[in-house]
Amino acid sequence: MYKKIALNVGLAVMLSQSAIAAVKSTSTTLAATNGSVDGGNGNFFTTSVTGLDQFNAALGTLTGVSFTVENAYNVNGSIYNVFVNDDSLDHEIAANISFQISLSKVSGNSGYFFATGVDSIQISCSDSGQDACTDFTSESISNAYSSTEDGTNKLQTNNLFNDFIGTGQVENLELAFVHFSDFQFEILSANNLDTFDAAALLEFEMGPTLIKIDYTYTPVPLPGAAWLFGSAIIGLIGYRLPKRNSGFTF
Repeated sequence: MYKKIALNVGLAVMLSQSAIAAVKSTSTTLAATNGSVDGGNGNFFTTSVTGLDQFNAALGTLTGVSFTVENAYNVNGSIYNVFVNDDSLDHEIAANISFQISLSKVSGNSGYFFATGVDSIQISCSDSGQDACTDFTSESISNAYSSTEDGTNKLQTNNLFNDFIGTGQVENLELAFVHFSDFQFEILSANNLDTFDAAALLEFEMGPTLIKIDYTYTPVPLPGAAWLFGSAIIGLIGYRLPKRNSGFTF
C-alpha cells in the first residue's frame, strides 16, 4: 500500500513540476551618465547596456521577457532663440518640454523602447521686445524613475524574442534619453502674435541605473527515471514502517 501511495505522489509531483512557471533574473548597473539633447523631435542620447545574460534554453522553454529600469535624474530645460514678429509688443511664451527615459532594443535601422518613463518641464517667459526670451530661459526638475514592462508581445511581434535566448549576453541594448520636442509654444499678446521661432535644450544627469531582465519559463522536467527512483525510496521507507498494534493486549 505504501509503495502505491509513494508512486502516485511521485507521479503527481512530476506532472505538477512540468507545468509550474519559473523566473530567472539577470541584472546590471550602469554608472551615472550625463549629456544633452538639443533641437527637433525624436532627438535622443544613448549609452550602451552590457552585462545582461541571455536565457539558457537548457533550463526550459522561454515564455516571457520583462524589463525593469530604475534610476534618479536631474534635467535642466531651456528655451532660446525666440523670435517674435514685432519687438515692441508685450508677449508671453509658455513651453512644455517633454522627455522620456527608456531601455531601447536596436534592430537594424529600427529601435523599440521598453520600461519607459515620461516627464516634462514647464517654462514660461513674459516680457516685451524681440530679445525678451532669448537668454536661455530655463527650469530644472529632479525625480526618481522606476518602470517595469512585459516586453514579450512586442519582442515576438518584431521577431526579436530569440535574441534573448542563448548562452552569451544580450546585445544591442541601450539606455535612451529621448527629447520629444513637442514644445507647445504659445505667444500671447494684445495683437495675437503668432509668428515665432524657438529652440530647446535639455541637459541631464542620470544614474546610477539598475537594469534588470526577468525571464519567465517552463522548466525542463526531470527524467522519468529520477522520479521513479525518488518514489522507490519513499516506498522503501514506507515498507519498513512497523505494523500498528491492533490495540488488544492479553
